Amino acid sequence: MPIYYISMSTTSKTNPNKKVQQLLIDIQQGDAKKVIKAIKGLESHGNNSVLEPLLHYWKTVTEPLVDKELGDFFAALKDTDSRHEIMEVLLNEEGEEFRIKLLTSIWNSKVDFSDYLAQFVRLASEGGFMETLECLTILENLDGPYEEEQFFESQIALKNYLDNRASSTDQKAHLMSEIALIIKDLEDNHVDF
Repeated sequence: MPIYYISMSTTSKTNPNKKVQQLLIDIQQGDAKKVIKAIKGLESHGNNSVLEPLLHYWKTVTEPLVDKELGDFFAALKDTDSRHEIMEVLLNEEGEEFRIKLLTSIWNSKVDFSDYLAQFVRLASEGGFMETLECLTILENLDGPYEEEQFFESQIALKNYLDNRASSTDQKAHLMSEIALIIKDLEDNHVDF
């Protein structure tokens, strides 16, 4: 039995499409071939209501082929409305390994996550080395535009990092320096409309 169960009543309230309901049920069956086929079906027939259940399911996946398929699914999203669901799970997630998967899918994505500039800086400052590296890659590829508040919140996260880190010259400190330079450059080139 899966750890995160997608109930029929939940999916029928959020998604009246019976095809999508069946695909979500197929994912819960555990057979890798059937799960991969269902994920591919959701690429064609799904909508944003399937994102949260799939994200929670992804946390439980141990099969490498299914894990890769879910990573590809989230990286292939094009609907900007999907950002909220993904970021909601990412910002509330406790598991570092899963956050790294989500961050990887974000920087591989075609969706613009510029609205979450400050959140990526905060995640980088609070996370481990790999999370920081993934956030740096995302920050390098954001297009903007940005709000002044995002720069302010980013500067606070960077200051908190500097205030709380042990004095060392570790690899994460180097990455955080690069992030600070990116934020400064973005802020210096920011134009108010």
